[in-house]
Amino acid sequence: MRSLVLLLFLVAVCVAALPRRVVAQGGPPLLTDDPETPGNGHWEINVAWTLSQKQNKRLFAIPLIDINYGLGQQIQLKAEVPWLVLQERRGGTQSGLGSANFGVKWRFLDKNRHGFAMSTYPQLEIRTFASSVRRGLIDQGGELLLPVEISRELGSVTLNGEVGYQVVQRETDEVL
Repeated sequence: MRSLVLLLFLVAVCVAALPRRVVAQGGPPLLTDDPETPGNGHWEINVAWTLSQKQNKRLFAIPLIDINYGLGQQIQLKAEVPWLVLQERRGGTQSGLGSANFGVKWRFLDKNRHGFAMSTYPQLEIRTFASSVRRGLIDQGGELLLPVEISRELGSVTLNGEVGYQVVQRETDEVL
């Protein structure tokens, strides 16, 4: 019950903080990203709900708040944090703040000039809440993501791809 009250409070704060004019579209969270940035002085705020299900448990991010700010036309600053709810078949329900994720995207090739766009988007995920680790909501240690994104427009369709390396503290690194 306490988690529900906190969730409703967070949603109310997000709604109250909205500007008078808002543009909405589909977007993150995705497994990959694209080279686009919000533009100089523009904000991009994504509010998402995600679900990860395994055999005996479900992990919800409700909501996942992803805030981006355009610093010039080719740079984007990012801050992201989810509210997590873990439902285990035999262990009940736990909730709390997830890991904080900070990143800087730099688009170094523009589609108008080169026919395609390309960027790099290093992101650092920090396990900031020991109580969330104790409750099994997040793992210990941090992660550093080092990706490169590319996109190309083919008529009315845009193809996006991403490749990179993820350094994972206390576990095996991964190639994306």
